[in-house]
Amino acid sequence: MKLNQIVIETKRKLFANRVGNHSSIFGGSGIEFKDIRAYNTSDSARHINWRKSTRDSIKVNTFNEDRELNIVLVFLNSGSLNFSTKKSKAVETLTALSFASVYAKESLSTIFFNNAEQLFLKPTKKAEAVDINYQFAQSLKYQSSIDYKVLTNYIFHHIKRGSIVFIIGDFLDEVNLQEIAKIHETYCLIIRDRAEENLELLGELNIKDLNSNELTQLNIDKRSQKVYNKLFKEQDSKLLKHLQNCQIKFTKIYTDDNSVNKIKEVLNA
Repeated sequence: MKLNQIVIETKRKLFANRVGNHSSIFGGSGIEFKDIRAYNTSDSARHINWRKSTRDSIKVNTFNEDRELNIVLVFLNSGSLNFSTKKSKAVETLTALSFASVYAKESLSTIFFNNAEQLFLKPTKKAEAVDINYQFAQSLKYQSSIDYKVLTNYIFHHIKRGSIVFIIGDFLDEVNLQEIAKIHETYCLIIRDRAEENLELLGELNIKDLNSNELTQLNIDKRSQKVYNKLFKEQDSKLLKHLQNCQIKFTKIYTDDNSVNKIKEVLNA
């Protein structure tokens, strides 16, 4: 989908029935970190600082109220996004969220990441951020798996305020977002193609590892097809359980889905 089409679709579906100059679609509380203190029973478990807590002393983060929300978009640039049209769907999703953020006059930061930073765009409310995100995402080379430990440390270093973090990727690596979700309100937008979740191909095939670009010749029969589908389902179940345990809101966006509809769905969940 072209940039102008994504913008029009986002405005029509996310903002058509809203009024006022600051009609944010984002449900976050608009908070920034203040300090750390002892936990009491009225505190939300989401604000517990596990790094500072011990068995005998639980600590919580406290925040200053701040009407302006800080939106952080994290684009996970994995090699596996090359499969089918997942890249296009990921770019469409990133662009829709970029436009929604600046249109709602929220502060927008963007991180492009695989096993290290590829680009960090500092907080802005300027509309040009939408075009920059779209163009840069389109130009990216997809070669690497995602290092979630490095990503977590990177976000803690660069994002100081309590934020609403949207992470866009296919999440086919071993995922660990626990520490990020303890500090930030986190959403995962899982980009998938239905064919990779349910393998139907049979016969002699050349399979390309999209992270290493290595080619392997495989003979896929009914048995290996069944094993693949079983393992994929188990890995996906593990992912979704992890997100639920971390209280992370998520949705799957398939290549034949409308991204804006799925974004609206997860924001209203």
